[in-house]
Amino acid sequence: MAQADAALSVERVSKNFGGLAAVREVSLRVGRGERRGILGPNGAGKTTLFNLIAGDLSPSAGKILLHGQDITHLPNHQRAYLGMARTFQITNLFLNMTVIDNLLLAAQALDRSKFSMFRPIQSQQRIVERAERALKLVKMQELRDIRVKHLSYGVQRQLEVALALVEEPKILLLDEPTAGLSPAESAEMVTLLKSLDSDITMLIIEHDMDVAFELTDRLMVMHEGAVLADGPKDEIRNDRTVQEIYLGHE
Repeated sequence: MAQADAALSVERVSKNFGGLAAVREVSLRVGRGERRGILGPNGAGKTTLFNLIAGDLSPSAGKILLHGQDITHLPNHQRAYLGMARTFQITNLFLNMTVIDNLLLAAQALDRSKFSMFRPIQSQQRIVERAERALKLVKMQELRDIRVKHLSYGVQRQLEVALALVEEPKILLLDEPTAGLSPAESAEMVTLLKSLDSDITMLIIEHDMDVAFELTDRLMVMHEGAVLADGPKDEIRNDRTVQEIYLGHE
């Protein structure tokens, strides 16, 4: 895949914490509209890599490009303006606020006129429209006035996806979207993610192998901070080394 065709390019990125090499020369290229998964056990470096891509950490070496633009040293809020959004493994919601108020707050945070004391009415309208559109995408209109603390954990995770969608992202980073969910809730999350616009590029860390295989086109497997395997999901499923280390093959 040519660099110009990639939504996201990670070029020989490394991250060291003192003497610990958490990520070691990882390269990754994700095409526009592609669904790519990242697998690996605890300590494999996948979350650190995610945080480097999202801008929560700065790499010790290497380069990160978003739609061909170098974002290696951009803070995460500037990456959001360029079309990158993410969810977190642990819920990050205002539990005492309603569903719609959580979305409005997220939309307001993104609005470029948020620091204006006298915000123009068209800006307020834009904020409301963004929140309403995200609410509709996750089919939570009937829950709009419910306080988040009264929602099930599974629905709260779906709301987190909606918060990311408020940003109208070109690329969506999903950090273990089914973590802590029951099998039924996981199935609902998978259905929701598969229903999203196919133009949205997704990069997904997922601990559930079945979910990863269902949601993604290609998978990258990490081991001890480096790339162990990267390719189409069927190829990864049949890779003997991956089977031995991650899928329990005997």
